[in-house]
Amino acid sequence: MTTLILVVGGAVSLSFLCSILEAVLLSISYSYVSLMRDRGGRAGEWLHRMQERIDEPIAAILTLNTIANTLGATFGGALALRVLGNEWIAVFSGGLTLTILLVSEIVPKTLGATYWQQLARPATYVLMVLVFVMKPLLVPLRAFARLITPTSERPSTVTREELEVLAHMGWHAGTIDEDEFQVVRNVIRLDE
Repeated sequence: MTTLILVVGGAVSLSFLCSILEAVLLSISYSYVSLMRDRGGRAGEWLHRMQERIDEPIAAILTLNTIANTLGATFGGALALRVLGNEWIAVFSGGLTLTILLVSEIVPKTLGATYWQQLARPATYVLMVLVFVMKPLLVPLRAFARLITPTSERPSTVTREELEVLAHMGWHAGTIDEDEFQVVRNVIRLDE
């Protein structure tokens, strides 16, 4: 029974980590990464590199998550069959599915998307280690990703309209006052 708990707990924990890393990575804005770089330190530089090559950390996260879930379900199911017996395997499978859905998907992704600013720095360090360790698997995956990804230059990450909307949001949130919003808005509209 202890082995079953360790296998399932390990798989769910790894999957939780993968989900929170994915949510944080995909929630971090380019402007926040620029702020981190301006403040100094390695995390901002590393995050910038990860955003430039987003396929690499995403592939590392998804590969580890798939391995954790597959091995957890396979070995967990085999151990559950031995420990609990054939009559309880369906209950175990349903419970494991629910646990993975809630504990390894919904909760960590919600936390990562909500607290991405607080988690950005630690997530960056974990992702750097993960990408380094999984590099032998990532090289062929990156080659495959290049086959399906357009090679054209990436479009601008911020449009004039988005800048104006951000300034408007800042004004409504109380981050900037109305005069500052009007200045930003007028500068953006100078070309019109």
